[in-house]
Amino acid sequence: MITLTPANEFPQRSSKVLLYKESIMDPLTHTIFVLCLMFVANIIGKKMGRQEGISAAVTYLIEMGAVSDDALKRANEKYEEGDY
Repeated sequence: MITLTPANEFPQRSSKVLLYKESIMDPLTHTIFVLCLMFVANIIGKKMGRQEGISAAVTYLIEMGAVSDDALKRANEKYEEGDY
């Protein structure tokens, strides 16, 4: 025979894990904090990736003979003058 136990007789379980204080890590604060971290990581990744990509592209063009050293010097001079 199966006996059913009423819900109010089960031991109470707490599934909350508190970090420091409950009010600090509420869902809204946590979400804002994570979004800010993701935004900063995205900006840093774009800056680092852009520099590495430019370096890799120039190296590739030099190795393939598509760009000469003279052409790179002229491009750098134009970039410094603002005529690009």
